[in-house]
Amino acid sequence: MQRHLVYFSYDPDARVDAASRHLLDALREHVQHLAIVVNGTLDEESHAWASERADVVLERENEGFDVGAYRYAIDALRDTHADADELILANFTSFGPVGDLGEIFDRAALTDVDIWGLTAHGPLTPNPYTHRGVMPEHLQSHFLAVRRRVLESAAWREYWQAMPEITSYSDSIQLHEARFTPWMRARGFSVAALWERPLRAGEQSPAANATIERPLELLEAGYPLVKRRLAWHEPLELDHRGSLAAETFAAMAERGYPMELVLDAVRSASPRAVATNLGWQLATDQTPGEVLEATPWAGIVYPADLHPGRDLRGEAEDAAATARAAAEFLGPLDTLTLDTNPLRPHPHTLAVRPELMAELDAHLERAGGLDHMATTLGWSATRCEEALALLLPPLALRRGLATLEVAPAAAWAHAAQRAVTREQALRDALPHGIRMPFAEARARARGVLAPQRATVTLERTAPELARRAKALIQSIRTPR
Repeated sequence: MQRHLVYFSYDPDARVDAASRHLLDALREHVQHLAIVVNGTLDEESHAWASERADVVLERENEGFDVGAYRYAIDALRDTHADADELILANFTSFGPVGDLGEIFDRAALTDVDIWGLTAHGPLTPNPYTHRGVMPEHLQSHFLAVRRRVLESAAWREYWQAMPEITSYSDSIQLHEARFTPWMRARGFSVAALWERPLRAGEQSPAANATIERPLELLEAGYPLVKRRLAWHEPLELDHRGSLAAETFAAMAERGYPMELVLDAVRSASPRAVATNLGWQLATDQTPGEVLEATPWAGIVYPADLHPGRDLRGEAEDAAATARAAAEFLGPLDTLTLDTNPLRPHPHTLAVRPELMAELDAHLERAGGLDHMATTLGWSATRCEEALALLLPPLALRRGLATLEVAPAAAWAHAAQRAVTREQALRDALPHGIRMPFAEARARARGVLAPQRATVTLERTAPELARRAKALIQSIRTPR
């Protein structure tokens, strides 16, 4: 079989990142022709890497999202694809492979249809993008394949030639992803998803978007990809949708996926979201060294001794004063934002991005070096080194990075157990089914569902429930 692949890539830093490279290397083994289409341009190193592996690399204006990229490649490679028995359109929005990528093509070989995708999105009422009507069931567009009968049809050409301008993510869903499947079905083409949407115990119908809402169950069913969105998306929405993101990433690690690729892919994401979704807000000193070495963050160790009575606030204020003196000595860093968080970490750096350390070393050299710093401030060399280490987290934040704070296992175990106990108490006390899926709630609210708006809505529509929830939350917050 002549299988061709068009892989869409976008990166704000003009890279083909490590996670995409890992997936592309695996995909290359299963396709006879690979085209990488990039919205924007690639830096020199990434372009060289892509050119070595792909048959063609296409760079274009950053417009039209994935739909515009696919349309551009389909038009540019029309003659090349004339020999294809199957054309796959895939993009960079998934991690993988987790396990055997060949499972995809084994299943596809047993599926006698014109169009196949990995997963289907279930119907939604109301449509979350228009707040009315129904979003139809459709194959998800992150990995979609069409066979020769489609490629040779007038319908295929008509679909792409008549594609409206795509100017937003919402457009890409409404005008392509949710439209493609019913449009092709209406013209007589057969369609199938290789993986069914999983059904959890007690559910009467499966979640609409299994790649986001049931990723762990998909992995357990042999599905070899995980959506990147699970690493950086708003944790509250993922929680409302029952996504089990942290458990999914733990399962990826158990199945041998190199987790440093995940860190590289979310290097500019919210540290709160990443820490929560990956389950690494409770990271320990047992975190694999190769992960820490590749992390986008400065890795820090908390004080091991968190016993009651310890003056953490006083120690934090002392540390901030020390860091401030070091910043003033260095000159260019005297505008860094320094806080007095009582859990500000001990100045032992566990892992630091090389360019971050290089920047700090350059500032120190311009200021006269470590010996001059010790003489000027009247400190020992050890204290100078500790003070400089305290500047790494705020320096990382100023560069648009973040800090991954890694605690000793014993200290975090107690905090983790306490958090789990309180979380379970809250879940047990709330009535069954009260947590409406976030997308549905937002659609019903006809707009962004901010916490304040949600509170007002709840108090207006269910005052007794609101009273009980407030009382429960207050009891959890009250020290015992």
